[in-house]
Amino acid sequence: MTITGTDVTDRMASFSSRGPDQRWNLKPDLVAPGYDIRSTIPKSLYAPGYYRMSGTSMAAPHVAGSAALLRQLHPGEAPAKITSALVGSSKRLGDYGASTVGSGRLDVAAAADAADTGITTTPATLSYGLADLATRTVGGSKKLTVTNSGTRARTVRLAVSGGARVSPDALRIPAGGSATATVTLRADRPAGEAEISGTVTVTPDHGSDLRVPYLLVVRQLFLQAGPDPSDGTSSAVVFTPAALAEPPVLTVTPPHGRPYTVATTPRSGNVYEARITGRGVGAHLVSASGRTLDGKTLTANQDGFEVTPENSRRSRWQPVGPNSESGDITTAPSAPGAAVLTQYGKLGPWSTADNGATWQQHTRLPLGDVAGRAFTAIDPKNAKRWWYAANSRSGIPRKGSILRTDDAGRTWATLNTPDAYLTDFLTDETGRTLVAVTATDLLISKDGGDTWTTEPLGLPVDRIYDVAIGGDSLYFSAGKSLWKRDGLSLGALGKATKVYDSPGGRVSVNVVADSQVVAVYEIGSGIVGSFDGGRSWATLDNHGPGATGLTLTGGDLYAGYGKEIRVGRDHGRRWAAIPSPNKASTTSDFDRWADGSLTVSADAAGVYRGTPDGKDYHRLGVQGGTVNSLAVSGDRLLAAGPQGTHRTSLPASGAEWGTTGGEGMIGAETRLLQASAKDSRIVWRVRYSAWGDFHLQRSGDAGATWQDKGQSNGTVYALSVHPADPDRVYVAYSNLLGKGLFATEDGGTTWKNLLHDQTHFTAVAGDPKNPERLWLGAPDGLYRSDNGGDDITKVADGRVDTIEFAGSKMLTGGDTIKVSTDGGRTFRTADTGQLPCA
Repeated sequence: MTITGTDVTDRMASFSSRGPDQRWNLKPDLVAPGYDIRSTIPKSLYAPGYYRMSGTSMAAPHVAGSAALLRQLHPGEAPAKITSALVGSSKRLGDYGASTVGSGRLDVAAAADAADTGITTTPATLSYGLADLATRTVGGSKKLTVTNSGTRARTVRLAVSGGARVSPDALRIPAGGSATATVTLRADRPAGEAEISGTVTVTPDHGSDLRVPYLLVVRQLFLQAGPDPSDGTSSAVVFTPAALAEPPVLTVTPPHGRPYTVATTPRSGNVYEARITGRGVGAHLVSASGRTLDGKTLTANQDGFEVTPENSRRSRWQPVGPNSESGDITTAPSAPGAAVLTQYGKLGPWSTADNGATWQQHTRLPLGDVAGRAFTAIDPKNAKRWWYAANSRSGIPRKGSILRTDDAGRTWATLNTPDAYLTDFLTDETGRTLVAVTATDLLISKDGGDTWTTEPLGLPVDRIYDVAIGGDSLYFSAGKSLWKRDGLSLGALGKATKVYDSPGGRVSVNVVADSQVVAVYEIGSGIVGSFDGGRSWATLDNHGPGATGLTLTGGDLYAGYGKEIRVGRDHGRRWAAIPSPNKASTTSDFDRWADGSLTVSADAAGVYRGTPDGKDYHRLGVQGGTVNSLAVSGDRLLAAGPQGTHRTSLPASGAEWGTTGGEGMIGAETRLLQASAKDSRIVWRVRYSAWGDFHLQRSGDAGATWQDKGQSNGTVYALSVHPADPDRVYVAYSNLLGKGLFATEDGGTTWKNLLHDQTHFTAVAGDPKNPERLWLGAPDGLYRSDNGGDDITKVADGRVDTIEFAGSKMLTGGDTIKVSTDGGRTFRTADTGQLPCA
């Protein structure tokens, strides 16, 4: 028997496990009180011996004690019959599905009454398992046996809810005997994943009813194709919820001609992949199907990709700022003004050919997304040849990929390396040798990535934090020690040797090296280095704790310390301090350019360029900042971002929008912006603080100055300034106390919480013709309120993420785009092309 916990209000605890189980059986069987239970506890842990605790360990004793009481009432009863009485008599919890609460909440008194009746069922719950999606209907049949433990014959009636049917619907059961009915479930195949459930109610001629819950689980293959748009070659990854008898098959429907199939190959576990070659320009729809080990057919969600025309692949939207983003820069030795920059967790490198005055992003890569840090390298003799190494968050098309371009990012090739997550990627000073690091191996190429050899890391440590190349050696930072392997230029690495042990167990994570020096930053000792390949060590500079971004570039060492930067000239032999471009930011990277200038990457502020001694900084960061929301206010364009509210004149033509005052700081993020429809110079914003609360602020001068108007806490989803009454402002939010709207009707003088427990709202829009009417989007549909949000009515099903009014039209966007021309009374689905909406 599987049990879980509910609280005293018969509400499910958020931490309680849900079903079904790994074999798609209905679990839990029932739930029991398990939240904030006063329980005994060993006095060695807590002197009073009693403590309030929560969890299945609290729910389980309630069920075990109830079972013991039933066995006391009926000493000879088998465990299966005790289970039937407990499960069949539980209290219904109508707000939850069968895979959350099973048959309901334990009711020991009702279970005792049920046990006295002498009628039990086998099994106590009916599990139809994983649905077969081969036809337009799903379902199956299960036997339900009813047993009579009494001394005279009994008659029971059977009724069913939820779309199943039972035959026969009445059973005559002899004394001490059993009778069996068949419960058949048949339903239309759902469009997506679902759980189809209901209850068989067994009613004896006298005594208590028994309820038997049933469950059919509908699960799909999960398919994702990419990149999109594509130059004609894409990939697809298929995740399966159950083991398959053979790899799934893709069906690709091109824009013209017949559909064609593509075989997948296993990648790992329940993951399969395939390369897809498009047939013609236009949208290609991709679907998948497979068969489980027990012969059930599974189908997939539909995905796709668009093959763009050859002559359009160089045309693109141009980012216009703000240039508040930093990253890791790699300069091109053979082209003084050229460099490439990568951002943490963002797809595609940026490149410049004019010393950072302008940047271009390269996103048309054979990758779907990027997780964590990406790495770049540039050929020292060919500024148009780059290598880009990155891991994929989704694993599409690979876990880790190394790409190469020979035309400065216009086209890319995926190099033939093992499919593994990459922890580092680097080249030697000549650019002839490439090294990629995984959790267990080194991938080494001596020919620019055409061929690779794999070699174990060969270090007796648990983890490698950083890797550097110095001359003919690879250096590995293991946290409290530094290791070395020689022979890189020959492609035959020697045995790993420990060249440094941090005194007193001090931690040193970052390592940098070239042919003259190897150095680490050690907490408590400062920057420690060696000029003889690790045979002897000395403290090069001890400026105290807090160094970031240790870098070796142009023959100098750099480390950031907040307000200043420490520079070690001549490979760290002579040290001095220079100013930092942003005192609030953490510096993460330094680069010396061919003209001797210095760029400093300041996190959450941008990339700054100045003289080698830290003077005349100006910002040239890439215009790839995260923009949460946009608003046109007066003659200004406002952009909400992690550093605050950026502001520039229209039309936006340059990347430098000025500072927000929040660069390098936490608690400065602007989440949402909304201008008034009656006077665009009036604009409202939602700002997050560092402590989990949010602030409503109003500007009457197009964002130049702001006034605090309200404050609450939680996660914010949407902001609306009512077009028919700009004094009405609504924020959709949720927190631990509930979910709903934070609202004002008097321009922010007073606020109220309008809670609606049935859903959270992801979009809010006021009706332009009615100040009392609100339209609310939610994951489960579209809602309307005709009294300012106090009461809501569901208007339509289907996810709604955004709501817009355009003249006489009302548009909603979610799974589909829908249009209404009659004030929201009826909607039609818009034509969005063949590809599915995200």
